[in-house]
Amino acid sequence: MQPNLILQKLWMFDIYGGRNNMYKYKLNLKEQDTDRAAFQEKRIAAFKEIESRLNALYPMVDKAKDETIAYYQEKPESYSVIVPTDLVLDYLKDIEKLLTE
Repeated sequence: MQPNLILQKLWMFDIYGGRNNMYKYKLNLKEQDTDRAAFQEKRIAAFKEIESRLNALYPMVDKAKDETIAYYQEKPESYSVIVPTDLVLDYLKDIEKLLTE
């Protein structure tokens, strides 16, 4: 698809009488096209950040799991919630839903 362009006619006047000397055409991109392109680039770049943050979660999940195992080994009678896994799973389910709809 070609960008939406405006042809703008610029009048050039002769300094010796102000009459029309020539036509000059200039191509201008509409401002909204520039704004749209910037918006789209920003949206696409956000996926890179999402991927990076998701990849950073793996070590955090492993650490939380190890801490939880260590805690329960020290206190096998405990019912304490060390990491709110139910909440994390709910958030992950919400994210999956957002990405598949």
